[in-house]
Amino acid sequence: MSLRVISGAVALGVAGALALPAASQAAVQSSTTGVKVTLKPHAHYVTGSTVDTDWESESGGTYLEEWYAHFAISWKASAPSGICGQTLTYRDYDTLGGDPDPVLGSDTDTITLAPGQRTYSFAVDGMDWWRVPNEFVVRVTDCTGHTATSGIADTRFGVLEDTSTALSYTGTWATSSFSGFSGGTTHETSLAGAAATATVDGGATALVMEKAANRGKVDVYVDGVRKATVNTLSSTTLHRQVVWQAMLKPGTHVVKVVNKATAGHPRIDLDAVLNPAGAY
Repeated sequence: MSLRVISGAVALGVAGALALPAASQAAVQSSTTGVKVTLKPHAHYVTGSTVDTDWESESGGTYLEEWYAHFAISWKASAPSGICGQTLTYRDYDTLGGDPDPVLGSDTDTITLAPGQRTYSFAVDGMDWWRVPNEFVVRVTDCTGHTATSGIADTRFGVLEDTSTALSYTGTWATSSFSGFSGGTTHETSLAGAAATATVDGGATALVMEKAANRGKVDVYVDGVRKATVNTLSSTTLHRQVVWQAMLKPGTHVVKVVNKATAGHPRIDLDAVLNPAGAY
């Protein structure tokens, strides 16, 4: 399945695998001229995008058959003479039969990026992600012709539905059912101070919530520290929206969502938490 590019002028395919290789640490490569590139080792979710999940029941159990999500990789680059060129080399299901790369190995493709670009956004279909890992390398060339190569970035996905045992709720909450929700349900509340708490792993993390004309604001905490206030108000109803994302450090973390019960539209709906600890 081909990939839809969210930002950038070139379309490419992105996919991955269930058994992901360990990504390299964010690597800095430099020449004697001082050209440097640092690529973050994992892709992060894109705020404002839509997530799709398809759960199937079989033999008394439920499993995630398919998913679709939007990601981005980001990097830093510098050189005393300035950056005059950049390329992105990637390996995934759609590049099978492609060119070899000294870092990624066989079956890759390369696209040209603008010299000032520092992020690349894309969408991943789970079917291809399970087949072949998606991996990325950025190469930066300074204005004297010297090139530095980054380490490898990869994409990882996991979903904790609102009914997951990894989530707990305080205050008054109810379950709302609708086929447009991820997993078919959300947890909803209109009570000020009602909170949902998720115990998660490090890595790419995001909150998936319903946005609508009667929805309000929430405060988001990570390990007890408030990180953001998120507004889920929207003039049009939007299902399965990524309303907040972060890249959490390795280890166990607690993500907490607290309802602010906004005047006139106090309701919030928590649909899912995206994190490597979840099912995929």
